[in-house]
Amino acid sequence: NSRHDTEIIQAQIDALLANNKIDYLAAEVGNELTNKVAEALALISKDSSFFIMIEEAMIDKTSEKQDIWGTVGNVTRFNDAIAYASQFVMCHPNVALIVTADHETGKLTPYPALGPGFMFESYSHTNTNVPVYALGAGVSVLNDKKLENTELAQFSAKAFTNEEFGASYEPAE
Repeated sequence: NSRHDTEIIQAQIDALLANNKIDYLAAEVGNELTNKVAEALALISKDSSFFIMIEEAMIDKTSEKQDIWGTVGNVTRFNDAIAYASQFVMCHPNVALIVTADHETGKLTPYPALGPGFMFESYSHTNTNVPVYALGAGVSVLNDKKLENTELAQFSAKAFTNEEFGASYEPAE
């Protein structure tokens, strides 16, 4: 019910691992993010189909603290991992890469008084739309559209031939 229910979440992760529903799991990898992405892709891409989720959660944490240089460092680290994943997709034409965020944090905006500088306008999550970048197999259906995050889940499910996933979902008014 809450992202803060860490004991419940850990129990669910443990159950997935125990039932062989997860092939690879790494947490808090810090500066090793790109290496862990390479390691995970090498392992799980041996199967005919796979799904991987990679998160750079520290972007959110440093944005909440309005730590511009911490945020820049975390975005740079994530960018390096995305660059590696993009190269992987280019070499594996049946793979799709989707890069997005679950929400915006900090409302980072240009601040002309600082010259080419930026400033945070919020200490928390905002309702600002986030971009979606996609590369690879079948992603053209995502281009040039304003998407609900559920549409990304449905796209992913269809890639695994599950046409029914989310079919009964009705967006809130």
